[in-house]
Amino acid sequence: MAINAEFKLFYEKLYTSEASDPTEVDDFSAGLTLPILGDSDRNAMEKDITLSEINIAIKKIKSSKAPGPDVFAAKLTPLLFKVFEEILERKILPTTMTQATVSCESYRPISLLNCDCKILAKTSRTTSFLPKLVHIDQTGFVV
Repeated sequence: MAINAEFKLFYEKLYTSEASDPTEVDDFSAGLTLPILGDSDRNAMEKDITLSEINIAIKKIKSSKAPGPDVFAAKLTPLLFKVFEEILERKILPTTMTQATVSCESYRPISLLNCDCKILAKTSRTTSFLPKLVHIDQTGFVV
């Protein structure tokens, strides 16, 4: 039980925010030089995702991946192609793409995303621009 109490205290402290002085935040961030995408990269990134990108991403999903809240097995992802056709046509994401099952039962808590969200995240455009914005030491399990 002592371990559970330690985890509880750790996460309570971690996720409890103290009011910060706006000038301190400004002072801290004033010296930061954050990477930004150039106009051509930004325009390429902002283009609509194509069915071709979705198809490539579906093929990259490993069938052994754990399912998210919808319990849709990754090996069934090829069936989602029609769903993505409709998403791209209507330009509206289903609410399932904003849900995750969060598991704190291990020492490394994880979020299990639904397969549809994983497919969208795997589009090649996303992974091609990440190295320009996020340092390799900061990516962890992103790519």
